[in-house]
Amino acid sequence: YGGYAALAGATFTPDLFRCAVSIVGPSNLITFINTIPPYWSSYRAMLYQRVGNPETEREFLESRSPLFQVDRIKIPMLIAQGANDPRVKRAESEQIVAAMKAKEIDHQYLLFEDECHGFATPENRPRFDAAAGRLLARHLAGQRGPDVAQRPAGDDGVVEHDRDGDEGDPRPNHATNINIGAEHTARPTGGDGQRHSQNFSQ
Repeated sequence: YGGYAALAGATFTPDLFRCAVSIVGPSNLITFINTIPPYWSSYRAMLYQRVGNPETEREFLESRSPLFQVDRIKIPMLIAQGANDPRVKRAESEQIVAAMKAKEIDHQYLLFEDECHGFATPENRPRFDAAAGRLLARHLAGQRGPDVAQRPAGDDGVVEHDRDGDEGDPRPNHATNINIGAEHTARPTGGDGQRHSQNFSQ
């Protein structure tokens, strides 16, 4: 539940942290539980007991879901998701990313097209580690991780920025979407009303 804990920390106790990293974190406990695959019925039963039942405890689950408290986020967020995750669906990350984008909250979103619940491939893990290292170094004054080198235009990793392509911009409303493994078509608009994109990978 580390991904959920990061989202919960940023929403329910926003003054305790300087930044947060959520890996495949459920943002809406109702949609999370409702999309558990049928072949995991025993896991769903456990969630009903330990977390809540969407049919009978909807209001309680909403009160514990970071998605419905997104306006309380004050810190930069890194959201990372495997596109093929059967346990925590891609929508769990994308719905809170959309909410943060609408609220102009500083965030970065990494989507790994060829991953499931976690990042296992030798290509993807360094990409995630580099992004997390940059966030932590920028906001916790730690050691900066290895940079991610640029790829020629037209390759498959697309990074988007809202301020002149400056990935290290610490100012509010800095948003980045990264789609790794397939072309990313979403184009977030920055505070200046412009759309900026840049290709890169490991």
